[in-house]
Amino acid sequence: MENLVALTCPNCGAPIKFNVNMGISPCEFCKSYIVSDSNNLQVPSEINLRMLKPDIQFMANFVENSFNSQGGHLWITAKDIFFKPHAFNFGNLDKKYMRIADIVSMVKTNEKFGLSKNLTITDKNGNSMKLVSWNRDEIISAIESRKL
Repeated sequence: MENLVALTCPNCGAPIKFNVNMGISPCEFCKSYIVSDSNNLQVPSEINLRMLKPDIQFMANFVENSFNSQGGHLWITAKDIFFKPHAFNFGNLDKKYMRIADIVSMVKTNEKFGLSKNLTITDKNGNSMKLVSWNRDEIISAIESRKL
Protein backbone atom coordinates (compact mmCIF):
# COMPACT_ATOMS: atom_id res chain seq x y z
CA MET A 1 0.00 0.00 0.00
CA GLU A 2 1.37 3.38 -0.97
CA ASN A 3 1.87 6.05 1.67
CA LEU A 4 1.61 9.43 -0.08
CA VAL A 5 2.31 12.78 1.57
CA ALA A 6 1.43 16.14 -0.03
CA LEU A 7 4.59 18.27 -0.28
CA THR A 8 6.06 20.98 -2.49
CA CYS A 9 8.57 20.34 -5.30
CA PRO A 10 11.97 21.88 -4.41
CA ASN A 11 12.55 22.59 -8.11
CA CYS A 12 9.41 24.43 -9.23
CA GLY A 13 7.31 24.79 -6.06
CA ALA A 14 4.35 22.80 -7.41
CA PRO A 15 2.42 20.50 -5.08
CA ILE A 16 3.51 16.86 -5.33
CA LYS A 17 2.29 13.63 -3.78
CA PHE A 18 5.49 12.22 -2.32
CA ASN A 19 5.71 8.42 -2.06
CA VAL A 20 7.33 7.84 1.35
CA ASN A 21 7.52 4.06 0.78
CA MET A 22 9.86 4.49 -2.19
CA GLY A 23 11.67 7.67 -1.10
CA ILE A 24 11.21 9.09 -4.61
CA SER A 25 8.40 10.74 -6.57
CA PRO A 26 8.07 12.54 -9.90
CA CYS A 27 6.87 16.13 -10.14
CA GLU A 28 4.05 16.19 -12.69
CA PHE A 29 4.66 19.85 -13.49
CA CYS A 30 8.42 20.22 -14.10
CA LYS A 31 9.03 16.49 -14.83
CA SER A 32 11.90 16.31 -12.33
CA TYR A 33 12.36 13.48 -9.86
CA ILE A 34 12.38 14.27 -6.17
CA VAL A 35 14.15 12.18 -3.51
CA SER A 36 14.37 12.38 0.27
CA ASP A 37 17.54 12.59 2.32
CA SER A 38 15.62 11.79 5.50
CA ASN A 39 16.12 8.45 7.23
CA ASN A 40 12.67 8.47 8.83
CA LEU A 41 10.28 8.86 5.90
CA GLN A 42 7.18 8.17 7.99
CA VAL A 43 7.15 11.61 9.64
CA PRO A 44 6.17 14.25 7.05
CA SER A 45 7.66 17.15 9.06
CA GLU A 46 11.12 15.51 8.85
CA ILE A 47 11.19 14.94 5.10
CA ASN A 48 13.99 16.92 3.48
CA LEU A 49 13.48 16.85 -0.30
CA ARG A 50 15.99 17.45 -3.06
CA MET A 51 15.87 17.22 -6.82
CA LEU A 52 17.54 14.22 -8.41
CA LYS A 53 20.07 15.27 -11.08
CA PRO A 54 22.53 12.80 -12.60
CA ASP A 55 26.28 13.23 -12.19
CA ILE A 56 26.67 10.57 -14.86
CA GLN A 57 24.21 8.52 -16.88
CA PHE A 58 24.39 5.31 -18.87
CA MET A 59 22.08 3.83 -21.48
CA ALA A 60 20.55 0.66 -20.05
CA ASN A 61 17.50 -1.57 -20.04
CA PHE A 62 15.67 -2.38 -16.82
CA VAL A 63 14.58 -6.03 -16.77
CA GLU A 64 11.13 -6.06 -15.22
CA ASN A 65 10.53 -9.75 -15.90
CA SER A 66 11.33 -12.37 -18.56
CA PHE A 67 8.72 -10.84 -20.89
CA ASN A 68 9.39 -7.11 -20.45
CA SER A 69 12.48 -4.89 -20.43
CA GLN A 70 12.26 -1.13 -20.30
CA GLY A 71 14.72 1.04 -22.19
CA GLY A 72 16.10 4.20 -20.64
CA HIS A 73 19.03 5.63 -18.72
CA LEU A 74 20.62 4.76 -15.39
CA TRP A 75 21.25 7.99 -13.50
CA ILE A 76 24.03 7.98 -10.92
CA THR A 77 24.28 10.84 -8.41
CA ALA A 78 26.51 11.31 -5.38
CA LYS A 79 24.03 9.37 -3.19
CA ASP A 80 21.61 7.51 -5.45
CA ILE A 81 21.05 5.41 -8.54
CA PHE A 82 17.83 5.75 -10.49
CA PHE A 83 16.60 4.15 -13.69
CA LYS A 84 14.69 6.69 -15.78
CA PRO A 85 12.70 4.88 -18.49
CA HIS A 86 11.98 6.30 -21.92
CA ALA A 87 8.45 7.64 -22.40
CA PHE A 88 7.23 4.61 -24.35
CA ASN A 89 7.61 1.68 -21.98
CA PHE A 90 5.21 -0.81 -20.48
CA GLY A 91 5.03 -2.20 -16.97
CA ASN A 92 5.45 -1.21 -13.37
CA LEU A 93 7.54 1.86 -12.57
CA ASP A 94 8.31 0.90 -8.94
CA LYS A 95 11.63 -0.18 -7.45
CA LYS A 96 13.91 1.65 -9.85
CA TYR A 97 15.65 3.73 -7.21
CA MET A 98 18.34 2.83 -4.66
CA ARG A 99 20.55 4.70 -2.28
CA ILE A 100 24.21 3.98 -2.99
CA ALA A 101 24.92 3.54 0.73
CA ASP A 102 22.39 0.67 0.80
CA ILE A 103 23.94 -1.31 -2.11
CA VAL A 104 25.50 -4.57 -0.93
CA SER A 105 26.27 -6.38 -4.19
CA MET A 106 26.70 -5.86 -7.92
CA VAL A 107 26.86 -9.07 -9.96
CA LYS A 108 27.66 -9.29 -13.67
CA THR A 109 26.21 -12.16 -15.70
CA ASN A 110 26.05 -13.02 -19.38
CA GLU A 111 22.77 -14.45 -20.60
CA LYS A 112 21.26 -15.45 -23.93
CA PHE A 113 24.47 -17.05 -25.26
CA GLY A 114 26.61 -14.17 -23.96
CA LEU A 115 24.73 -11.49 -25.88
CA SER A 116 22.87 -10.04 -22.88
CA LYS A 117 25.26 -8.22 -20.55
CA ASN A 118 23.33 -8.20 -17.26
CA LEU A 119 24.13 -6.39 -14.04
CA THR A 120 22.11 -7.15 -10.92
CA ILE A 121 22.38 -4.55 -8.15
CA THR A 122 21.04 -5.57 -4.73
CA ASP A 123 20.49 -3.41 -1.65
CA LYS A 124 20.54 -4.29 2.05
CA ASN A 125 16.74 -4.78 2.05
CA GLY A 126 16.96 -7.50 -0.62
CA ASN A 127 15.59 -5.31 -3.44
CA SER A 128 17.22 -6.01 -6.80
CA MET A 129 17.62 -3.91 -9.92
CA LYS A 130 18.45 -6.05 -12.96
CA LEU A 131 19.90 -4.04 -15.83
CA VAL A 132 21.24 -4.84 -19.27
CA SER A 133 24.09 -2.58 -20.38
CA TRP A 134 27.32 -2.75 -22.33
CA ASN A 135 28.77 -0.36 -19.70
CA ARG A 136 28.61 -2.69 -16.71
CA ASP A 137 32.21 -2.10 -15.60
CA GLU A 138 31.81 1.68 -15.80
CA ILE A 139 28.54 1.51 -13.83
CA ILE A 140 30.17 -0.60 -11.12
CA SER A 141 33.16 1.74 -10.99
CA ALA A 142 30.94 4.84 -10.73
CA ILE A 143 28.89 3.33 -7.89
CA GLU A 144 31.92 2.02 -5.99
CA SER A 145 33.68 5.40 -6.20
CA ARG A 146 30.64 7.02 -4.57
CA LYS A 147 30.38 4.47 -1.75
CA LEU A 148 33.56 5.72 -0.11
